[in-house]
Amino acid sequence: MVSRRTMMKMSAGALLAAGMWPGRLRAADTDTKPLKFIQVNDLHYFDDQCAPFFEGMVQKFNSLDPAFVLIVGDQVDEGKPGQCHAIHDILRSLKMPYFVTPGNHDHLTQTDRSPFESVFGTEFNVTREQSGWQFVGLDSSDGILFEKVSVKKPTLDFVATLPSKLDKNKPTFVYTHFPLGPGVQYELVNAKEVLEPLKQLNIAAIFNGHYHGFTEKKVLSDRIVTTNRCCARKRANHDNTWQKGFFVIDAADGKWKRTFVEYGTDFKGSATPNNKPLPTTRPEMKDPSTPWY
Repeated sequence: MVSRRTMMKMSAGALLAAGMWPGRLRAADTDTKPLKFIQVNDLHYFDDQCAPFFEGMVQKFNSLDPAFVLIVGDQVDEGKPGQCHAIHDILRSLKMPYFVTPGNHDHLTQTDRSPFESVFGTEFNVTREQSGWQFVGLDSSDGILFEKVSVKKPTLDFVATLPSKLDKNKPTFVYTHFPLGPGVQYELVNAKEVLEPLKQLNIAAIFNGHYHGFTEKKVLSDRIVTTNRCCARKRANHDNTWQKGFFVIDAADGKWKRTFVEYGTDFKGSATPNNKPLPTTRPEMKDPSTPWY
């Protein structure tokens, strides 16, 4: 059995490989209240034809009555002013707060994401707390680069401060666009460097986007690093699955569970994998960890 002292000396990458995360050991009893929120990624708003799709998505979110919504990157498809203003106007109909983190498609050019920032703000390395649960948003983008991406120094510096800023016993959700899960397609080049300070915290889950497909990596006995299918009219899933949608997260008593909710798969004009028509018969997807093709 590995001692606590030995575990704290191990790198984040080694802990992941060994299935251990020491921060989880400190919080058997945490003072948290029930909390429901939505995590959605990769909207890729493109043009006016997308508007009804996302207006329906907002109506769906409102009907579920979460505390807030996390939108984990690629809110738009090309970073253009019209796209940014259009999706922002639609999201204003949400009856709850929402929080975004940028993706590569939210940039207009490699060095310019001013249209996106003009409507969504400029601070994306953030922390906050709600109902005893801590949340960390990270900007993992590097311009329009979509692969072999490394988190830039301002974000690395921010992550390094988290162990001194946050309560190490409180369960903490992290969200950022590029995958941090080991071996996941498009994983950040310096993912281990990003994860290293987080091993001191009580990480409940890390939500990522970018790879339009369901993946999960286990740490300890829990599912901790996950990506999800997209919720876009313009784009399809990279793993060749058909379902579009989002996660509903129910958190209580220091624990959480995730439910995939399908939305937009059958919406007129929605992109499909390899532009193929939807199957005429499709079995109900009861478990997002066992995708069908």
